[in-house]
Amino acid sequence: MTVNEIAAAAPTDLTEQQTGVQAALSVMGERIGRRAPNMVLTSSYIPPAAVACSYLLNRLLSVATDAPTEWRSVFTNSGLESLATVLKFVKNRNNRLLDGRREHIAVLDRTGHARHALGLTVPRLHAAARGNVVVCDDIEEFLALGGTVGATTIIIGDGITPTALESVLARVRADAQRHALCAVGVLSDYALLPRLRSLGQTSDIVFLGEVLSRQAVPVGAVSIRQHAFSLWSNPVDSIAHISTFGCNGLAMDLACQTLESQTGLHSYDHSAVDAITANDRIKQARQRMHGNPWQARSIELAGLNFRFVSADGVTYQCDDGPYVDLGSGAGTAFRGHNQITDLPTVHALDGATARLETELADLTGLPIMLPAVSGASSVDKAVLAALAARPGRPAVVTAAGNFSGKGTLSVALSKTSSFFRDRDSDAFAPHPFKVIECPLDDPQAWADALGRDDVALVWMEPALGVDCVAIPQQILDLVAQHRARSGYLVGFDECFTGFWRGDNTAFLMSRALGQTPDVVAIAKSMSDGLVPIGAVLLAEHVHNDIRAHAPELAEWLRTTHASDFTAHFALHALQVGRRDAADNSALVQALEDCLRAAESSPVFDASARIGLLGRLTLTDRLGWLTQSHTLKEYLEAVVSRRIADHCRTITLQMRVVPSTAGRDHERITAALGDMATYLADFTFADLARGVARSVIGSAAREVLIAATQRHLAGRDAAAFCVR
Repeated sequence: MTVNEIAAAAPTDLTEQQTGVQAALSVMGERIGRRAPNMVLTSSYIPPAAVACSYLLNRLLSVATDAPTEWRSVFTNSGLESLATVLKFVKNRNNRLLDGRREHIAVLDRTGHARHALGLTVPRLHAAARGNVVVCDDIEEFLALGGTVGATTIIIGDGITPTALESVLARVRADAQRHALCAVGVLSDYALLPRLRSLGQTSDIVFLGEVLSRQAVPVGAVSIRQHAFSLWSNPVDSIAHISTFGCNGLAMDLACQTLESQTGLHSYDHSAVDAITANDRIKQARQRMHGNPWQARSIELAGLNFRFVSADGVTYQCDDGPYVDLGSGAGTAFRGHNQITDLPTVHALDGATARLETELADLTGLPIMLPAVSGASSVDKAVLAALAARPGRPAVVTAAGNFSGKGTLSVALSKTSSFFRDRDSDAFAPHPFKVIECPLDDPQAWADALGRDDVALVWMEPALGVDCVAIPQQILDLVAQHRARSGYLVGFDECFTGFWRGDNTAFLMSRALGQTPDVVAIAKSMSDGLVPIGAVLLAEHVHNDIRAHAPELAEWLRTTHASDFTAHFALHALQVGRRDAADNSALVQALEDCLRAAESSPVFDASARIGLLGRLTLTDRLGWLTQSHTLKEYLEAVVSRRIADHCRTITLQMRVVPSTAGRDHERITAALGDMATYLADFTFADLARGVARSVIGSAAREVLIAATQRHLAGRDAAAFCVR
């Protein structure tokens, strides 16, 4: 059944939003029944429905004069993440193309979200947070600002009547020659969705939010015209600035059904969607035509082009047989995939957010939960909370190499991570707060930073999870020593290290290290990637401080992204998972044995393990091949593919991150044993064969995919003429 058919069959006592939730539950039930993959971190997996959405958005936004591949679409975890992506894009464009000259960015927003998300409601941070962005809710004021020569305009359509929105768009069109870029978005107002083509006619960028799921599930999309998308259409930016984490399978299915129900599509379009689902080569070609082409090419070149059919527990079923998942523990799952057995009724979901808060308080000792949709949005909220609780302190101290995501604020805390690459020195400046990065091997730098009187927050991963680097005890001691005198808050990003992963004796690794955090961020592992979710956990005194200094922001932090639907599945996972994770010491030992065995290979210099986070490092004997970050990542992906082919296990490049709970410990232990045997004898010749196979295979596939693209482009052009 489609979303509309499910809605029509729903009980009559449901509200409009509950009807959307009922539809989401029905789609989820169908997906779980066939064990459909929801979120596969290890290969940047892009569900067929996401590619179909890219195609549909291109069709719905285009007019007759547009090229058949006019729009490129990427996906996010929510409408607010879509807005954040637009702001990042505009800032990056200003910094890269305008020789440091920063254009005004005028934002029309009657929802209030932009002001809060950008930090404009944080006391005594307003001037710094504003930068070159001006947010207003008055249309005439916005039009006056947008009329400034070179100004970029961003319009959030929610809260504006269709007639008034048409008037605003007409004025923007009249000034089009003076505007650098125009972006228009709809977060949740379903009445505006039929006007997509009108929005596209006016804009360079169109962004969407939970309107795509009728507010049932967090989801977002950003569609950018080709001429603008060229900024990020390269091998580096296509990965560094755009995340596929938004491609949650359930959210994409709902979004695809919502878009297919819009008027303006022909039978050709519905057939094209069916073809994307049925034919993998067409899916790949469409992704290059309407999505993120360089990301798709990178997946192919690295050999991570697995054809996932289903995911059940720690087992992936691909078109060439089963694989064991040893990678999704890095932030997307802690028990495995599709571990839900019973679906609730709509009314049974009521109060799930409050129950989840209670469960997390019991696990962590932090009683206040701020809902989020991802790790990045959790960190964004954590930073806002700290800045509001300590007004007048615009600085955040973090470890060099820290990775906390790519959100509006969190990206400032990820600039030196090995997981984040950029060809710009500071792609998204100005930031609304000052970041002080301290090397882990320089205690004096930490002491100097911690002694400042403008620090609101010290923010760290308990271990740099991407690289399995522990925070030295000396640094943790310094943070504790200066804490009372300096008055800053201490926060930990536990997206990688939480869920019994960094230490199998505690839900939070920071607690196992003896720390007493004021703020903690966790993310999608809460629901095993089933739904987009995250959370910030606060000490009660922090929440009280926020309410005292910024009551409006405090309410926004507590309510935005709150969803009983997503909370229910996180609550179920945690209640079952804490029982299953009671003893995973055998997994810890199996991972240690696997990594130690690999060290006997000449290809690897060393290994590192923190709890159930494992990391292999390529040898320096590969010379210049490991000096380039891009080449090194490529070689790591080749190793990962060789492991997959020979051991039937899927890793996150050379990171081994198995599930920490669930019923599949024996299967994981056996897979780690197979890996140990294979890696102990892994040679440079094996690596060379992997590279050759990758290059030759990728070249052959690119030829076939390019031919498919040409064929589809010809058919699309004819269909456009008919329309």
